[in-house]
Amino acid sequence: MLSRFPYLTGLMLGGALAATAPVRAADAPASNEVVVSRGSAVLTLTDVDARVSKIPLTKRAGFMNSPERIEDTLEKMLIVRQMAEEARGLGMESDPVVQAEVKLAADQALARRWLEKRIAEIKVPDLSAAAKERYLGNKQAYATPETISVRHLLIRTSAHGEEQAIKLATELRAQFLAEGGEFGDFVAAHSEEPAAGDKKGLIEDLVRGQTVGAFEEAAFKLQQPGELSEPVLTRFGAHLIQLIARKPSQQRPFEEVREGILAELHKDFLGAQRNALLDGLRSQTMQPSPDLLLSLRTRYLPDGAGNVAIGTAEGIEEEHEEAR
Repeated sequence: MLSRFPYLTGLMLGGALAATAPVRAADAPASNEVVVSRGSAVLTLTDVDARVSKIPLTKRAGFMNSPERIEDTLEKMLIVRQMAEEARGLGMESDPVVQAEVKLAADQALARRWLEKRIAEIKVPDLSAAAKERYLGNKQAYATPETISVRHLLIRTSAHGEEQAIKLATELRAQFLAEGGEFGDFVAAHSEEPAAGDKKGLIEDLVRGQTVGAFEEAAFKLQQPGELSEPVLTRFGAHLIQLIARKPSQQRPFEEVREGILAELHKDFLGAQRNALLDGLRSQTMQPSPDLLLSLRTRYLPDGAGNVAIGTAEGIEEEHEEAR
């Protein structure tokens, strides 16, 4: 598809923007300079800043460092602005419900900015001691997992059925043990796995949870390099598995994982502070209007519905989430 903003793409791909000193929205004043327009729809630099402010701070630079994403963002913003301009021309902005929607949108933007500001003001304490404590209290979480490398030969059940696949795998196992040689060459000659000729059935650095249960159980039971399993049945077929190498789990030193633990603690601390701020708001007493509150159950029934049964909450929450 041809770019809707070829000038933008040409500049960025041609490197013309590289010589321009970067302007960061956080440091720059609000600007009414027009970035792009179409018909009566106009997008200013401040409009774009407002849209980008919804992207997490750490992801903004990467998101906007792409002509395609900039183009897609501006296109979506222009469509919305065009529709809004036409709605204003029809006088729809005077509708009380529309005005309330606009106020709700403003409330959401202000609430987001308030929360960001309050969190930015929080002084995070020195978490070094807590990091060491977390490490010592759960050292296994900071260990490298046990890994194994294996070769496997596959006889497909889709071609032979389960009983025949196991029979053929058993015969091939006996043949290999009698003849000896390199199992990789034997796999290349007999396996029905598509990549057997190139990889010779090799799977390197396998950790628990990466493959189907029966295969994993049989593979990790093998103890000595060169040991060959009995036929193992999975949904793919009957396997013969040979252990090539085993690397035991190793404890990573604290200094190696320290920064990662500190990042976890930093995130946890700010998350707890965020929850405390919201809990402070929730703790304030709610003052409902009982009659109006009760009327909400039937306020949105279709006209002429009469005394229809009011649906249960099941299945409604998902639709409600989509409407937000």
